[in-house]
Amino acid sequence: MKLILKLFLVTSLVFYSQIYSQDVKSILTEKSGWWGPNFGASNWGWGFRFSKSWKLDYIYSGEGSHEISGNYKIDKEKIIISLDKKDSQYFKVPHGFICEIVSVPESLIFKKLLSCNDQKYYYGYGHLSNGDTKVIDGISVITLGRKRAIITSDVMYREKPSKQASTISCKQIQRELKASTALPRTSIVHVYARTLQKESIDKWTNYWYYVSPMYDPYSGESCKADFGWIFAEFIKWDSYQDN
Repeated sequence: MKLILKLFLVTSLVFYSQIYSQDVKSILTEKSGWWGPNFGASNWGWGFRFSKSWKLDYIYSGEGSHEISGNYKIDKEKIIISLDKKDSQYFKVPHGFICEIVSVPESLIFKKLLSCNDQKYYYGYGHLSNGDTKVIDGISVITLGRKRAIITSDVMYREKPSKQASTISCKQIQRELKASTALPRTSIVHVYARTLQKESIDKWTNYWYYVSPMYDPYSGESCKADFGWIFAEFIKWDSYQDN
């Protein structure tokens, strides 16, 4: 009887572990399986792309992009990652990681991230906050994940969702790197959230969007703040979405 009970307990634990591992694996491989640097005007840096076949790539997105192959396994709540040792030594990055999935309810953009023993966070691009109510600097918003949008007419880039709010200055190639508080037509922004209610301004009624302009710092482009507000009347969704 004791032997049967012991076998039952061991089998149950193994079964539970397998279920848990599959759950973690599903989270890791959601959508593209990409876990990378935080969003911003420039989100270059290292990140993981997990596959369902227990393989992964450690990829540097940015100038002179690099890619290192590896594999992973799951031990309870830990994700154990092994990279090709030769390539990791060449690129001067760790060839082994121990990570765990962490929920980040305070984040405007992400629901989950990987916390790893290289003391870095890798954000789950397949787990964007979308349709959640959050607060930005005391302002309640509805999250939109991250959507690419195109500016359709020069629009003021503001610190708060108000026509009376202070503007944010940017230097962009389209304006020959001269400082301007208006984002120029055809420029690209990422949209993360909108106000709860629409507002009427002049002849338009629409939301305010919380955005991050895309720019190339290597070309001298910059903004005084990576995140700010624009009136939604003057953008349209891009046909290309890069989540």
